[in-house]
Amino acid sequence: MRDRGDGEWGRRRRASRQSGRSQRGSATVALVGALAVAVTVALSLAALAGLARDRADARAAADLAALAGAYAVRAGPGGAQVDPCATAARAAAANAAELTGCQAWGDGSVQVTVASGRAQASARAGPEREGSGGGSG
Repeated sequence: MRDRGDGEWGRRRRASRQSGRSQRGSATVALVGALAVAVTVALSLAALAGLARDRADARAAADLAALAGAYAVRAGPGGAQVDPCATAARAAAANAAELTGCQAWGDGSVQVTVASGRAQASARAGPEREGSGGGSG
């Protein structure tokens, strides 16, 4: 009778057990790596979505602030002089933004720059300019 612990067959069996031990847990390491990549991608997409939202909020706040400022130039209550930039600042604050720049032009238009979150936006509003192509003809 042959001893199974010795000889060629025994060496193969021991080598097989040892190589099985060295690979043990390798699937866990691969899974953790894949999970880390997935989490990194998800966080990157969330950051990009937040930045896009900040840009949209800043644009909307700038548009509304410019319109409020231009309206204040034209429609002061009882003909009273109204500061268009103060009106634009209130409109920006009502939209969770900060007015960072304001210019009232002689033609009755107002140009503003606002910051909201990590984004800035500018807008200009006022009466239609001559030759701008608007209106019916």
